[in-house]
Amino acid sequence: MVDQRVAEKWKKYWADKTMPDHTYETPEFYSLHVRELKVLFGEELPIRVLEIGCGNGALYPYYGFQPETYRGVDFSPSMLAVFRAKHPEVQLECCEGSSYVDRENKYDLIFSNQLVQNFDLPMLGKHFSCARTMMHKDSLLVCGSIPWRIHRMNFYMGLYGGHFKRPKGLFQGAKRKVWVVWVAFCDDPMGRWFEMDEIKSLADHHGFSVEFYGSLAYPYRFHAVMRMK
Repeated sequence: MVDQRVAEKWKKYWADKTMPDHTYETPEFYSLHVRELKVLFGEELPIRVLEIGCGNGALYPYYGFQPETYRGVDFSPSMLAVFRAKHPEVQLECCEGSSYVDRENKYDLIFSNQLVQNFDLPMLGKHFSCARTMMHKDSLLVCGSIPWRIHRMNFYMGLYGGHFKRPKGLFQGAKRKVWVVWVAFCDDPMGRWFEMDEIKSLADHHGFSVEFYGSLAYPYRFHAVMRMK
């Protein structure tokens, strides 16, 4: 069951956003990041594609998907407005991602990128369950760029360069330590950080085998690639 408090928190956060908070909002970074993600999709580019959390479509042109067989889902109207303005040819829906189901189509690839941090464990399990209903025996389910819990403190200590901009004036001795602990454990702006074992347990429960890969674009994140058993 979707936790409405979690869903509403992130729906409110993203409601009026028009940028997806990538490390660098540049064509060079988009291209680099997509090349990494496409490795997860296999040797041949999937035809029927469902992207959950498609945002403003910043990465879409770099994938090379066929517009007539691509569908994007996001619950930010402002993000989708930007996507539609640039790519009116694609199918887009404004929906909550963890419980989204398309009952009319089966997809070769269902994927997300920097999305599942907005889910708690029950919501992620719901996403796996819903995705399975939209897959055939050769489909892939890819959860890209998942925040990796073992890197959380290092991330907030600023050890990943431009990935996190720390407020000025707070990082003196004890103040720095208190702020880092508060952000990482009390009101984490990143959302949920996961361990691979948590993903594997949910994948097993929903009948998926799973492979994990570290991210090159985001060294504090990992990717999960799932297939139906």
